[in-house]
Amino acid sequence: PPAAAKSLWYRLDPRTNWLLYLFMVLGAMLQSSWLGLVCAALPVAAVYIGLSRSALVGAVKILKPLAWFMAISVGLAGLEWTASSGFPFVGFSLENSLATGLNVFRLFLITIASYWFAATTPYGRMVQGLAWGLGYAKRLKLPTDSFALAVSLMFKFIPMIVREWQRFSDIVRARGKAAIRPGTVRGRDMPALVVPLLLALFHRAEEMTSALEMKKIGSRTALLGHTGSLRLTRADGLAIVSGILLLSGLAALRG
Repeated sequence: PPAAAKSLWYRLDPRTNWLLYLFMVLGAMLQSSWLGLVCAALPVAAVYIGLSRSALVGAVKILKPLAWFMAISVGLAGLEWTASSGFPFVGFSLENSLATGLNVFRLFLITIASYWFAATTPYGRMVQGLAWGLGYAKRLKLPTDSFALAVSLMFKFIPMIVREWQRFSDIVRARGKAAIRPGTVRGRDMPALVVPLLLALFHRAEEMTSALEMKKIGSRTALLGHTGSLRLTRADGLAIVSGILLLSGLAALRG
């Protein structure tokens, strides 16, 4: 939407978005306590301020099943089987449950940060920013072009899965004539949704692989060569400095 272009995150240089994403992921990975993860969650939540409505709706669709996965994982990790008088007894270990919750919550933060990066950075500029950062490695004749495109394609898959899920869920809902909310599927309709969805994703992956082969990755492509149009502004500088300070604070909090 045109209103989304006025947000700061959509106007930042892609190199700045790459750095901010790296800072958020590193800050979350460094933490080994609940206090540290809560502090790491604050900047991850802050970067969602100003995003477009469609981006926020897509984030909610991803986070809902992930939240259920977290709850089930934490519950199963706490179960313990003990033998008392020859009969099995089911107990619950709060320590094991919290240890698993710490790990899955860290994964939760990284997933949120990854979706933010994919939603705020267009694919072309994403590749340009990464290719610029790998420019020094290219002097050593390393395959940086292939790496840049492969990493960017993985980020491109995140919003693509959301779009494909929405499309196939609408088809299943229309065929079943079910009076449910858009984007949701009844449990009995899941087999009719999952199989076509997986086939469509495999087909998209095959198309992307063919595109890489047709572009003859290995020589510098036109997309990766247009890094001269990248310009850092004052907002980029402030964002990078804030990210460095934030990462330093999270690193100190870990100690």
